[in-house]
Amino acid sequence: MQNGLQALAHMLCIEVTASAAPSSVSVTLLITDKHSDEISCISQEVVVPCIDNIGCKPSEFRVRSQDILNALQQTPAGLEGSGQLLKSDPQHPGFNQILIKSGEFSSAVPSPEFLVIPEARVITLIVEKKRSISVHETEVKSATSDIINAPGPASSSHTHLQDQRLLNLHWSQESDDVTPLDFARKTQSQRKEQRVKHKGERKERMVTWLRSEAEKLPGFENFQSSRCHRLANPDIAIHWAFAAEFSESMFRKKCEVTGLTITKKVIAKVLGLGETSLATAEEGHDLIGIYGSGGSHEAQEVINAIEGMDTNITGASELLDFLREWEFNHPVLGSKAEKRRKRRQQ
Repeated sequence: MQNGLQALAHMLCIEVTASAAPSSVSVTLLITDKHSDEISCISQEVVVPCIDNIGCKPSEFRVRSQDILNALQQTPAGLEGSGQLLKSDPQHPGFNQILIKSGEFSSAVPSPEFLVIPEARVITLIVEKKRSISVHETEVKSATSDIINAPGPASSSHTHLQDQRLLNLHWSQESDDVTPLDFARKTQSQRKEQRVKHKGERKERMVTWLRSEAEKLPGFENFQSSRCHRLANPDIAIHWAFAAEFSESMFRKKCEVTGLTITKKVIAKVLGLGETSLATAEEGHDLIGIYGSGGSHEAQEVINAIEGMDTNITGASELLDFLREWEFNHPVLGSKAEKRRKRRQQ
């Protein structure tokens, strides 16, 4: 009788064990995607068939790795392109199991065939670029050592060798259908875009800083309001003076924010002028400084023109033409105006 009860209990135990694995299980996939330039962390729930619970702890089940991948690919978090797929080992933090060493995620066959779903129903996956760098790492270290240990300044050949080996290192992480030449062109284009973008951002910061400096000066508001208006000769002289003096105070100096050298192009942009208009203001102000009131070669005819007393000379263009003609007929040897005229005549 006792033996019969034991046999029945054994049969019941087998039945319970066999029925412990459900037909399917919901699993949360925690995905760290390092495949693109920006790392993204995604949580995605999938439902996959259970195979069995052979070799599992209570409340654990086995599923096929391929079923996990197929279910993931049918979600918005599906993997694109090619690369390496890893599974984090919960028992040994910092260690990962390789599911896909390299290849297209849409067609790759993961290994091992089965995965154990833990009681928490969570699997942590890591997506990385394809890596094949063991040989290239040695080359890069060798190239770096050559440069460090070379006597005197690093030669261009050493630098070129290092750049080439570093290029090989990064190319080895690309997909199989990318040739070295294509990758080199892509890399060169990306670096150029980054340099242009970075340089553009620094210039914008310099313009912003320089504009704030201009706004602190007396006469800035009057200068801004006078732009794009037809001015009387006395106002033209004031307009020229502000632009020329600001340009002289800032040209070729270092921007306090970016460290970049301030150019005439940047100054003109800050003042809302074209480069030609800025050059006109500088030349006109310089000539007025020589021949106008209080100038080293003061002339009443010039003073009359600036003050608008000569009605035949009105507007910025006519006033500048008059000043140029006066300088031509009354040159000051060695002056900036004389040098400017001679350059214009060449």
